[in-house]
Amino acid sequence: MKYPLSLVLVSGIACLSNGAIASAKLPQFNQVELGYIQLDLDNLETGQSVRTVESNGISIDARYLLSDSWYITAGAIQTAKDYYSDNTFVGNSTTTERIVDEDYKYGQQHLGVGYLYRYSDELRFFADVSYLRRKVTLDLNQSTVRSNSQNGTPVDEQRSSFTFNGTLHGTMLRAGAEYALSENLFLSGVLYYERTRGDGFTRNDTGLELGANYRLSENWTLYSSFKFSDDSATKVGFKYSF
Repeated sequence: MKYPLSLVLVSGIACLSNGAIASAKLPQFNQVELGYIQLDLDNLETGQSVRTVESNGISIDARYLLSDSWYITAGAIQTAKDYYSDNTFVGNSTTTERIVDEDYKYGQQHLGVGYLYRYSDELRFFADVSYLRRKVTLDLNQSTVRSNSQNGTPVDEQRSSFTFNGTLHGTMLRAGAEYALSENLFLSGVLYYERTRGDGFTRNDTGLELGANYRLSENWTLYSSFKFSDDSATKVGFKYSF
């Protein structure tokens, strides 16, 4: 499994920085996170086949304290991938041209409630449960044209199209911790369990997300993380704490 370069870079920048202050303290718990995500979904059911799909897009996640310990959380992921190929095979008597045009989109949203436990200024634990919705859309168009290799006269042509729209609903459980190594650098780890069902499919996933965060100012933080699971994900972006 590859480790994301962005995670290494954020850690390296933080370690080399001269701006770190001796007292370690985590930022405010309330935050909005926005960034780029590369998402790899293994064994994804698309109605016609089971495949692994790599896509990229944006990720947003937010949490807000309702009291000293209880908080609400919400987030969304939206990724897409377009694939187009045009291949020509020349034979002795016929020439075959095959065109594949594929448009894939993935969306995910969650909304839930959680509990925060502050062990110290440097360490805190949290856990939440959320309603989880996933949506997969696939538009696939294929055409195969055979023609005479000598004069280019068409011999036959085949066209096919396929559309899949799948929506799954379920639950996401998360338990994590955040630890401040210095005033500028803090690490995070989150355990995941996700279970969704819908349109005749069931998808379960467990994983571990590890992150490195470098504080740029009182409110702004640069972050990078990698999720180890069947639904592996690399994220890099910014957090605003308040």
